[in-house]
Amino acid sequence: QVCMARKEWEASEEHLSAALASAEAAGGEAGPGLAPVLLLLGTGYARSARVMFAEGLLRESAKVLGAAEPSR
Repeated sequence: QVCMARKEWEASEEHLSAALASAEAAGGEAGPGLAPVLLLLGTGYARSARVMFAEGLLRESAKVLGAAEPSR
């Protein structure tokens, strides 16, 4: 997040990609721990004008959060 605040998009992407790999290893590909990382990575992509990548990551984050909610 520090890299994002400094607008260091490449460094931010590297750190968040490593965090995503760690979250996937810890909780699987659909674990709720992925959502914050996907959200931050998507935000970084959006701010660096890579909207198509950002959209996919943001949608995936929402999908993971939806899967984590208990059914009503």
